[in-house]
Amino acid sequence: MRGGAILPVLNFADSRESLLQAIDDPIRLEIYANTMGKHPEASGHLYLDDGENHNNRHHERTQVRYDYDGTKVTVTKSIGDDNLYSRAATKIIDEVMIFGVDKPPKKVLNKFAMAARGQGEVEVHHVYVASTKMVHLWHLTLPIDEGLFHNHTIDLLELVF
Repeated sequence: MRGGAILPVLNFADSRESLLQAIDDPIRLEIYANTMGKHPEASGHLYLDDGENHNNRHHERTQVRYDYDGTKVTVTKSIGDDNLYSRAATKIIDEVMIFGVDKPPKKVLNKFAMAARGQGEVEVHHVYVASTKMVHLWHLTLPIDEGLFHNHTIDLLELVF
């Protein structure tokens, strides 16, 4: 995989026989950090529509950009606010794999969950795999397009070293 890429992948069960059967299944983000520069980094886009009709021509779609800077994963809505794909509001990221991490984080924080008033630190289940320099996060419930506005960036996750 090319360093610097973030790939959103359908995280569907093996029993699925087609992509349309898995359209409502959660997303897994695979982050392949470019480690050649001063700081690791990666970015990628996720585009969603229903895949069955042409309502995307009438603004029933969403597109977001994910960025990783070596410690934080952020999301930005990359198309105008007049675009609304209602099923994106219930679609979630339930797993993240970050490759190119040189040392294990002390903890990983769910920054999206911490944004709620009165929240403290919300830690994420994770494991560091030294042989592949990968941090694997699971049991997540990160929304795809909840509360996002065009060109407004929010933090999703933070690796604390």
